[in-house]
Amino acid sequence: MGDLQDAYLVEGERSCVDRLTTSDLSVAACPMHTRRMPRFLIEVPHDSDTVTCARAVQVFLATGSHFLTNADWGCRDGDHRAIIFAEAANHDEARMIVPVAFRSAAKVVRVGKFTMEQIERTLREHGAL
Repeated sequence: MGDLQDAYLVEGERSCVDRLTTSDLSVAACPMHTRRMPRFLIEVPHDSDTVTCARAVQVFLATGSHFLTNADWGCRDGDHRAIIFAEAANHDEARMIVPVAFRSAAKVVRVGKFTMEQIERTLREHGAL
């Protein structure tokens, strides 16, 4: 794996003496260690015709799932997809959030933040700083 990905993969692990430097509210300070689940962006496209679009939204809302009922939709701007941010153990678990009828078309991307220290360390290690 590349250095940036390595730095990213350990981003959720912090010692109790480290300062909590993120604005991400899903990270809670812990007396010993802070570790959070990976975050994923899940994009679920659907057809653009009015009835198919409305049915897609209906399926998501009818599930009662917190993730699905709180999905954002790009439909009003002509981008027919649901957009969900969720924490999950891995890509497969994140994909399981999506209703079966839409699961195969869903795009699941692990997302996260970098600190300036991580980027500077990577640039130093590659002689670019």
